[in-house]
Amino acid sequence: MLMNDQIEQTPPSFWSDLVSFYRVCRVCRFSLIVTILGYVVFLRVPQGVEVLRSLGEESTFNVLGSGPAPVVKWCAIVLGALTWSLAAWYTCRVLLSFDFQPGQAARRPPGRWWQAVQPILRNQLPKLLGIAPLLIMAWGFWHASTTYDADAPVKDPTWLRGYAVACLLLAGLFYLFLVFRFRLSGLQLTADKRQVGDLAGSTRLALALMMALSLVLLLLFMVNPILFAGSMGSAAVLLFAAACWVFWGSVAVYVFERYRVPLLTLAVVWVALCSLWNDNHPVRTSPPTDFARQHVGAAFEAWRANIARYTQEPVHPLFIVATEGGGIRAAYWTATVLGRLEDAGHAAHLPDFSEHVFAISGVSGGSVGAAAFDAALTGEPGQPVTPPLQKMLGEDFLAPPLAALLYPDLLQRFLPFPLAGLDRGQWLERAWEQAGRRHLGNDCLAANFNDLWAQPHPRVGYLPALFLNGTSVESGQRIIASNVVVDRGFLDSIDAGAKVAAGSRGNCDVPLSTAAHGSARFTYVSPAGRFRDGTHIVDGGYFENSGSTTALEILRAVERTIAAQDIKDVRPCVIFISNNPLSEPTGGRDLRQGSASVALDQNQHRPGSFLEDALAPVWAMVNTRDAHDSYAQLALREGQGYRNVYFFGLSPSPIPLPLGWKLSGTAAREMNRQASESCADIDGKNNPAVFREVVGLLNGSTAIPPVDPAELASPARWERR
Repeated sequence: MLMNDQIEQTPPSFWSDLVSFYRVCRVCRFSLIVTILGYVVFLRVPQGVEVLRSLGEESTFNVLGSGPAPVVKWCAIVLGALTWSLAAWYTCRVLLSFDFQPGQAARRPPGRWWQAVQPILRNQLPKLLGIAPLLIMAWGFWHASTTYDADAPVKDPTWLRGYAVACLLLAGLFYLFLVFRFRLSGLQLTADKRQVGDLAGSTRLALALMMALSLVLLLLFMVNPILFAGSMGSAAVLLFAAACWVFWGSVAVYVFERYRVPLLTLAVVWVALCSLWNDNHPVRTSPPTDFARQHVGAAFEAWRANIARYTQEPVHPLFIVATEGGGIRAAYWTATVLGRLEDAGHAAHLPDFSEHVFAISGVSGGSVGAAAFDAALTGEPGQPVTPPLQKMLGEDFLAPPLAALLYPDLLQRFLPFPLAGLDRGQWLERAWEQAGRRHLGNDCLAANFNDLWAQPHPRVGYLPALFLNGTSVESGQRIIASNVVVDRGFLDSIDAGAKVAAGSRGNCDVPLSTAAHGSARFTYVSPAGRFRDGTHIVDGGYFENSGSTTALEILRAVERTIAAQDIKDVRPCVIFISNNPLSEPTGGRDLRQGSASVALDQNQHRPGSFLEDALAPVWAMVNTRDAHDSYAQLALREGQGYRNVYFFGLSPSPIPLPLGWKLSGTAAREMNRQASESCADIDGKNNPAVFREVVGLLNGSTAIPPVDPAELASPARWERR
């Protein structure tokens, strides 16, 4: 009794007022947390900035692919932003209407400061949280408009600034609606309710509608995120997810405050416990095909037997392509370079470029572009391959896996058993497959990886071999998916066929899209794939991002065969396809370049002092990956003797070039421009001249000396490597 009397007689203090302030903010903490996360995603995460930037670029009405109509996407974005705003405002307002600590005010009366602040905070905090999403979108659009160089020849910054102003006006109108709604209705926000049953019927109905919306979105994205998420776009998916998180997080806050059950803490512990059994990211397999893979030497013999029909060539160029990773930028650039080389030969009635390509070593997005190129080659003879490839890779491949990540795959984290149907990784693969059907006119990306080589094609006599490089999580080794046997010549590597062989042939029995995805499982949008033995595969860029290591081993095997058989009419040539604007045509990287497209890379490589002792090891490991790329490229140049090396690369650009899975029309036009115009005055890259040199190897205008088998067999040559 004495203790209660002492509490009641405790005089108000500034500290007790701060505690009261904290308790109000704690009740609304999930709305605050999601608001902070929204700020980070749309203003600090490069992929989030790219999502908003692409919306401005789409307003030029030159969008690639066959996505939804702009009006559908923009209606979804506005509806998603308003849903997040309504959820943040309404859940905060409802939570503040509960008296979770009855009698507390009587025992500890507020001080003068809290008496003045409390009514303002209770009335204004829900409103401020309600308009925060719209303000974040306004700030995000404005920030995205500043990521272009001042002399960028685009109208997109103007569109983005217009969207920023529109979001700001919408935030003002929404705030006025909230203010005058209470004045007209005469409602007052008071903490006088104890449980949900005390709420008004209209309030309970609004909460039920929010719950229903969450469940409907979960169901739609579980059934077909390609259709439903693809229709609304990546930005709308993020906005609706934020609204749902606010709602369900606020439910958890209510349970804790009302019943003292730490639901969020229990959820984290439960998710950690379930992770022991619920890995639902298996590497998809396909029915096996009766296809016998060859070793590199035998594959070279098959290539040579096919190329012999080009009798007008005294020396046949044998191309080995190394294409580096970089998301959709790498995929589009790889497909554009290879497609234009193929189409240039057809237009000039020259021998097929693709039949002179012996092998393509790809990583991440480069693997996706290479796989799409091979799939396009199986089409009708005489038809260009570049336009359908560019249309295919211009679709929005970010929205489907993002929706699966934030809805069905998030639900999977709470289940103690795996459901492969909830795997977000499969939807990225299926999105590629659907785009392939629509634009390439075939189902090669969905068929067994080996089907490309199991049957003859009317367009080509020889289809380039694919070497798609992934990384083993458990051992850090390369995992190579190929139609050629990955033997001991590929040092310290793992044959993907040994991991996924479904038949007796030991082939890589997975869909072509899955093989490409195994090389492109980077960041948390794409999860690590699980093999049947429990080991996992992630992006090949973790090991080496240029594909040059595997290309060098292919070159060695080919040169051994040439030297052993004294072949004089074949000359190996190396093609580098780089999408890193900091790369140099002579190898390595130039960290001095400066423009919008390299700003992020420049910031990463600048010296800094913030938490240097703690972060230096992290930055060293991150930047070592880039150094491995440069080293591997230089090693391949050295192995080739610095002759017959052809480099295609992107230069620093006034227009940012994305690294995610969403490509805008402006970024695509910029890459097309760099393929057609020289950038030698910027960084020495001259793609049109390299195109002419490579095509000249097919028509004889570019001199190509015959190979000297004695040189290839020289011990000194191998010692240099």
